Parts: sequence; C-alpha cells; structure tokens
Amino acid sequence: MIADRFTLAQTWWVASELVRRHPRLMISRRESEGAPPVLLVHDEGEGMKIGFDLSTAIQFLAGGVLKRIEWAELFGSNEPLQLVRRIELESGLGIVATAPPMTERSVVYRLIAKLLALGVDDRYTWHAVSLPGYPTAGAWAGMTTDAWNRTVDPFPGAVGASLGYYERSSGALRSRTVLPNPFWALMRDVDTVAILDVAGHAYLRTGSVDLLATYRGTGNSLARTAVLAFGDWLV
Repeated sequence: MIADRFTLAQTWWVASELVRRHPRLMISRRESEGAPPVLLVHDEGEGMKIGFDLSTAIQFLAGGVLKRIEWAELFGSNEPLQLVRRIELESGLGIVATAPPMTERSVVYRLIAKLLALGVDDRYTWHAVSLPGYPTAGAWAGMTTDAWNRTVDPFPGAVGASLGYYERSSGALRSRTVLPNPFWALMRDVDTVAILDVAGHAYLRTGSVDLLATYRGTGNSLARTAVLAFGDWLV
C-alpha cells in the first residue's frame, strides 16, 4: 500500500504538469462524504476531465472508454513524464513537444506540487485545500460561510481578491454546475500558511507575493521561489 503523502505529491506533480503543458486547463478538488477527495484536471467547460482518486487510480475517458492508470504503475516508472505524455495521447489532449511559458495559474499549481514534494518526509503534513471564490459560494462547494471567513479573513489580500473575483465572475459562476477553485489554502498540518490565488499571487498574513514575477526572478526555479515566498515555514 502506498502512503497518502506520496500519492498526493505525485498527483499534484502530474496534474500541474498537465496544466503547464496545456494552459487552458485548471485543477479542482471534489469531496464526497465518506470518500477521499478527488483532484480533477479539466477545461473550463469540463468537456475534458482527468480524475486523480488518491485511493484508486488516475481515470479519464478516451473515445467513450474509461481508462485507468494505477498508482503502482506511476510509482514503478523510471520516467514519470512518459506517463504524462501517455495521458496526453490517450485523452486526446495531444502531446506537447515544448511546454509553453509558465502562466500565473500554472505557477501556483506547480508551486503546490513542489511544496508537497519537499514536505514528503517532513514532520509536518503539507497539503492544499480548495476554496470557493467568495463566502456565499461556500454552500455550493461544501463549505459554510463561517468556515470560509475563518480561513480567509486573516489574509487581507485574499479578502480583497475575493471581492474582485465576485464582481468579475459571479454571473458566470451561477451558470456552472461545478464551481472552479480560484483560491487554495496552503496548509501545514492545521495551520494555514497562505491563500494562493490562481491569478498568480500568494497572500500571507504579512503581505502578498507575485509568484510569477518571483519565479522569473529566480531564473525559473520553483524551489527558490518556494523558499522566498514561504521560507519561514520550511524550517
């Protein structure tokens, strides 16, 4: 049996790599009562979906047929990128010869993946929890308004970003059956380290970090970006 911390780290690596290579994609997190959370890579209309079930496998439809890639297959591979290419080929995404430049969204996802990888053997458990875009959306996303406020209020920049998000997209959100996850709470055990905005910002209690600018300033190093943004939490 593979420990959850390994599966979660690899899930985020594969999912974020797919988004990096196909910038129109995004990541959402689904939870059902009594079942482990599922990470979903999808396009805006959800015409294409790839599910990462931590308890079973990676699953997606290919030509109307459900395909499964077991976790043991991923962990047994000497070249994980080959599995990414297999998903691209079989799902119809298409193999990317050269990945496009990093975007605000993809740098957030890849930074989560990097932090989870760095924390695999940490004495603290690192994970990311998806947040709806604004408090009253929480009822649709399985989160009470009070819980949303308790999570986000200590991060003033995230509160402001949420207001802007609501003004820009509330009409579009009401027309969707599944809400996107524009914010992610970066957690270390029960402590919220930061609120990450897929517009490319990390909101900390003491201010905010432009993640894409920081990434470019490090010479495109995710590890150095993680240290610059969250160094105090990595010791």
